[in-house]
Parts: sequence; C-alpha cells; structure tokens
Amino acid sequence: MKDIFMVQLDWSTTDADGIDTELYEDYGNAYDRYKEIITEQLKNFWQGEVVFDTDGDPGKDYEFSEEDNNSNESEVYRHLSLKDDYYFHTFVDLLRVPLYTKHEDSPVFTVRYGGSEYTFTEGAKALLFHAGADSDAVKQKDLPDFTEKVYACYITDSNDTNLLKLADYVAEHWKSLQKADRYAILEKYYSEAEL
Repeated sequence: MKDIFMVQLDWSTTDADGIDTELYEDYGNAYDRYKEIITEQLKNFWQGEVVFDTDGDPGKDYEFSEEDNNSNESEVYRHLSLKDDYYFHTFVDLLRVPLYTKHEDSPVFTVRYGGSEYTFTEGAKALLFHAGADSDAVKQKDLPDFTEKVYACYITDSNDTNLLKLADYVAEHWKSLQKADRYAILEKYYSEAEL
C-alpha cells in the first residue's frame, strides 16, 4: 500500500472556520508547502500580532506546540491558539496517510425519507439523519446540512461526546445553530446541555 502526504490547515476565528487539505506524493514538496502555509498564516491570519522570541515562544497569551523534525518518519505539526479563546487558532499538520483504493464492497447506508433517498458512507451520518428527521425543529430540506454539521462537531470534539445527545441538542436549537460553526455549537452544547 502506498503512502501519500497530507498538509492540513485547521483554522478558526470568532466568526468563521475551515479545514483545508492538500495531498502530495512527494514528502519534500509536502514539507515545502507546510512551511509556506506557516509563513502565510503568521503574515495574514495573525496579522503581525504574534512575535516569537529567540527560544520560539510566542508569549503568555498563546498556546503553542510544534514538532518539526523534517525526517519523513513522524508527523510534523505547528499549533498556535489564543490561550483565553481556544477557538481562535491555526493548526498546521503534515501527516503520512495510507492511500486506500475504493472497494466495491464498502458499506453504503441508504435512507428513504419523505419521497427522497439519501446515501451515506458512514453509519453515524445515517443515525444523525434519523435523529434530525425525528425532530420537529429540523425541516426535511435541512436534514443533509443538519447531518453534516453534527457529524463535523462530533469528529472535531476531543471529549467523549454522546452522539445522540449532541444530535438532539442541535436539533432542539436548530434555528439558532443553523448558521453557527462547529466550534460555536460545541461551546454552547457544553455550556447549556445537561450531560
């Protein structure tokens, strides 16, 4: 099985967030792009507010971790976030990932609901779709968006989140959370939900 190299930028501000990924066959090209993204983030995202001292410390207002061995043997990363607002961050990672080819016998989950058919490759998404369909607050046209949003929250969260409780919470508050990003949803969930 062949490995490829993924450069991933996970970023978030108070009003937007995203995950950008790029794939490379060659480690050297991936590492060069990894370093470019770090430079771009310091220049544009942090707008010159972060100044690293000679020991590589950005100061007491920031959480910072880095592994940059450039050895092609282990993961390389650079994570920077505000200490008092973890959701304001840039995480840049260079990961070695195996390249899998699609198998014809991979499971597919098909849900028929309201005269339409929805297909998922993850069983958890079919479960989330069902949770949204059971709610009076989520309209049928919003079910795919609801499913993807709750799933993104679930895979982002580092806690041992109960998937159905999270889905029920988001469904109950769907009108106010529909346009919120995954970090804002998780923050509200942990501050308001009965866990």
